[in-house]
Formats: sequence, C-alpha cells, structure tokens
Amino acid sequence: MIHIALADDHQLVRDGLRLYLSKVPFVKIVAEASNGSDLLEKLSKTEVDVVILDLNMPTLNGKKTMERILHIYGTAIKVILIGFNYSLHFVRKYMLLGASAFLGKTSAIPVLVEAIESVHRGQLFFESHIPDSLRTEIHESQGLSYPPQAGIALSDIEIEVLKMLCIGYSVVQISEIIGTPRQAVENHKDRIFEKFGVNNIAQMMVKAIIHGYYDLPL
Repeated sequence: MIHIALADDHQLVRDGLRLYLSKVPFVKIVAEASNGSDLLEKLSKTEVDVVILDLNMPTLNGKKTMERILHIYGTAIKVILIGFNYSLHFVRKYMLLGASAFLGKTSAIPVLVEAIESVHRGQLFFESHIPDSLRTEIHESQGLSYPPQAGIALSDIEIEVLKMLCIGYSVVQISEIIGTPRQAVENHKDRIFEKFGVNNIAQMMVKAIIHGYYDLPL
C-alpha cells in the first residue's frame, strides 16, 4: 500500500483527487492539507510515502514546502509537484530541485497513478512528450543514468496495456476494456515504445518476449 498525502489549497481539487484515488487498490490517502505549513505538521505525525503537492499555495508554497520535505526526510518521501503553469521550463526547474515528477493539473488521472507507482519505486517520472535531452539532464543531476541500465521497468498499467497490444487489441478496445481514456492508453503505448526503443508493435512484441513481459501462446 502506498501512503499518500495531498496538499492543495482548493477543496474541490482535493475532493476530486480523493474520489479518483480511492478507487486505486494500492493507494491510501492518509493526510490532506490546504497549505505547506499544515502539510509539514501532518507529515511529522503520519507515515507517508508520496506527497502530491500543489505548486501555488498560500502561507508556504509548493517549492518551499518541497525543499523542507527533502531537507527533513531526504528520499524517504517522494514529491510529485502539480501546477497549472505547466511547461518544459517548469519540469526542468522543479525536478532539478528534487521533485520526482512534475505534472500539469490537466494531466489525466491514470498518468498521476502511473507517476505515483514510478516514484514510489524510486524512479523519476516524465510524461511521454518530455524529450530525452531533458530526461538525461535531470537523471544525471541526481547521479542516475538514462536510460536506466538494469533492465526495462514497466509500471503495472504499462504491463497490462503491453499484453493487450501483444494479443492484438487496438488502443480503442483497450480503452473500453480497462475504462481508461483513449489518450491515456496512447500515452502508455508511447512510453512502452520509448522504453523498449521501438516504433511498431512487431518490434515491441520481440522486446516484450526478450524481457519476460510476454510469452507467445502455444
């Protein structure tokens, strides 16, 4: 179970995130706060794995709150920053400061869930459109290599999408089966292709078999 803390000064945002994340079986929201100071107080009393942190909050904003979290807890608590002002500039700025992910508030919920899974495993998370040059820079700033050298790690949802693609389902069919927006499935497919270094389904199947993610039916 991944223990989550939510920090956002908008009640509607917290309510929406709580509603969606309550349906994710491996996630449990254990703390909520409307500003950074309140969050820090609750973190001192509650065991938390991942913080979903609004960049723009009163009293103590997301940047300053993240810096204090990293100073106090180090890598024990992973920080996912979210903000309305989303751009490559902000991704670079805040991930170089120590965020494990930076997402726009318009990102799909499945993307957030994937980010939670990834950062909890100790990985940095990037949406599929982030260029390799920026990924490399941010990884190297934290003493990591990109792409990761030890195998190819896929999230649970990526594995599910991968297997259905291998079987022959289309993106539209997968979207209907797992109840996820079509664009979210497209994003998962793009990330799988990117991680495998391929550009078509046939190449993807070969890599999936090599790395133990799929077995051909007998």
